[in-house]
Amino acid sequence: MLTYRTWRSQEQTRDNTRRLGEDDYRTMLVDSYYNIVRNTINLYSLSVCLKNKYQDYYPSEEYLQKMKLYLFDPNQISFQNIHKNDYGKFQRLAELCHYFNLHIDATQNHLSSDRISVDIKERDMEALIGMHWLLATEIWDTIDSISSEGREEMNRRKICEKIIGISKNFYRGDLHGVSGNKIVGRDVEFLKRVFDGVDGYEDTLKRLDSAIMLKLYCDESGNGQIRMPLIPLHD
Repeated sequence: MLTYRTWRSQEQTRDNTRRLGEDDYRTMLVDSYYNIVRNTINLYSLSVCLKNKYQDYYPSEEYLQKMKLYLFDPNQISFQNIHKNDYGKFQRLAELCHYFNLHIDATQNHLSSDRISVDIKERDMEALIGMHWLLATEIWDTIDSISSEGREEMNRRKICEKIIGISKNFYRGDLHGVSGNKIVGRDVEFLKRVFDGVDGYEDTLKRLDSAIMLKLYCDESGNGQIRMPLIPLHD
């Protein structure tokens, strides 16, 4: 009886501490595109709002802080169906998230200082956007790396479905409220790569553009009151 109870206890412990496998990690990474799309809208809307205002205003702290990315701690990951050589991919993602978060802190400090030049503040914002798209690319490459052979196309479609669904959730208003992809269109190489051979690319850009404008203004015309939480640099 004692032997049976010991065995049963060990089995329950093993069941409750099941290691995550390929499908689990792929789902986690695909789901991370919620934060990617959210950050796209927030970063571009803030960049537009601060244009020609860097010397007079800075964003409230919570606006940038909520853009930080936390995927996982690679030191706490245990692999089951993922080859040990892929651990480096997760380590790189964790490091990129760490650097991205550090740059958010540095950008916040620079934007809120009247001693930092406008050029540096603009470069900070451009660097944040560039690091953001780099992270998106690395996440996609990691998804393909840990997937079984021949699942690349399925991964692509899953990511596209996630981005399309999220952009629809963020979008409120007329699809043609903002035309010409004036905001997102200048830096969409990652989206072009993901949507290669998949329908929905142009409509997704339009929804992101409209969502950015709606995040920035109280109405979609672009002439409404700015809703961005900006704080004067000088009292």
